[in-house]
Amino acid sequence: MKKSLIFLMLISLILICNFVSAVDLEIAKTPVREVYIKEANLPAIIQLSIKNNGNSDNFEIYSLVDVTLQPTGTFYIAGGGTKVINVEIYPGARIKKSEGFYNFVYKIKSQSYGIQEDTMLIKIISLKDLFEIDADPVIPDEEYTSVFLDSRENISVGNVLVRLSSAMYEKEEILSFKGYEEKEIKIKIDKSKLKGLIAGTYPLEVSLNFGDKEAETESSVKLTEKQGITTEEEKSGALVIKKIITKTNEGSVVTVVSIIEKKNIFSRLMTSFSILPAEVEREGVYIYYTWTEELRPGEDIAVEIKTNYLLPIILLIGAVIIIYMVYQFSVLDLVLKKKLIFVKSKGGEFALKIVVIARARRYVEKINVVDKLPPLLKLHERYGTEPDRIDERNKRVEWMINALNAGEERIFSYIVYSKVGVFGKFALPRATAIYERNGKIKETISNKVFFLAENNKVKREE
Repeated sequence: MKKSLIFLMLISLILICNFVSAVDLEIAKTPVREVYIKEANLPAIIQLSIKNNGNSDNFEIYSLVDVTLQPTGTFYIAGGGTKVINVEIYPGARIKKSEGFYNFVYKIKSQSYGIQEDTMLIKIISLKDLFEIDADPVIPDEEYTSVFLDSRENISVGNVLVRLSSAMYEKEEILSFKGYEEKEIKIKIDKSKLKGLIAGTYPLEVSLNFGDKEAETESSVKLTEKQGITTEEEKSGALVIKKIITKTNEGSVVTVVSIIEKKNIFSRLMTSFSILPAEVEREGVYIYYTWTEELRPGEDIAVEIKTNYLLPIILLIGAVIIIYMVYQFSVLDLVLKKKLIFVKSKGGEFALKIVVIARARRYVEKINVVDKLPPLLKLHERYGTEPDRIDERNKRVEWMINALNAGEERIFSYIVYSKVGVFGKFALPRATAIYERNGKIKETISNKVFFLAENNKVKREE
């Protein structure tokens, strides 16, 4: 009986001693940086304030889960004393595969009095989730736009290379962020990239580089609406007039454009188009041609309008020639034709033989044919047909014909010369004939004849 009582007393004493000497810690936790960024490998930091309510001893912090805690090793806390430690938390590969909040158990071990357990809460994120990205709309008439990066967490990161890429611009910049800080990236709008883009929302690709790690995310940027049609007109030519009208959609919305060309009833006959008009309307003596096209941004429509006045001018000249010939055959009673023949002289003088032909279309009488000598040239004493009268003062020769029947002709000729060299182009005076028809005095003149003398050669033009 006494032995049993003694045994129970010993057991009770041991339990009382263990209770008195067990680890007794009071722990206060303050997040310094509760976020862990995977790409940056920046640890989460929890500040522990450990008060030792037990006996003085050396302590060690560790965890049995896939987490590395620093600092490692032991630290001393006197009985009743307090120790403040910043614990750096590095999640392992298995834990880093998932993102979000992670609560784990850690232990504080006393070298002499046992182990006390507690928990820590951290947040695991990717670099791309650290920032909220907001892009200002791109206004086509503006020179610049902005993209804002807002840090969502109370964490500082430095030397982050930010690359922005969209259909409207490209930009890269190195930035550093404090906790909850917002940074603005100012971007010059590339006007050439806006051509062909329709107003709307476009993806904005964002690449974040920290050291040798890269994270990619995406936002959006809006291109605002702009109406803008430019018109260019090119015109060239005199007789064949070519006009090119081009309309280009410089805006950012699909737009229906029209080209209108006005022609009169005469010019329309000589006009052709590179594109057939969609609509043709007539108002009085004018014709209106209309082309209509739906243009996307950056597209254009070009219409070439060609008006050829050469053909009607040729027809007009032909008509004048025909009228003149009809006049010659129907109106003129006597026709004079003048031509020249170049003569080679023994002395090397410049010499011309001038021939005047008088042909009657109807009966005429009392005909006086007069021709004037060319300037700088003298009359030779040899004649093909001797003139009835020579006026040396006025340099004229005349022939008289009593009458000519219809179809009858006379040929007169004479030679002129010059001992001085003649150069250049000269026009011979027209020959004139005065005659009588049915008691009326009439007059007719010959054609005009030119001669060109250069480099000891002579050419004639009639």
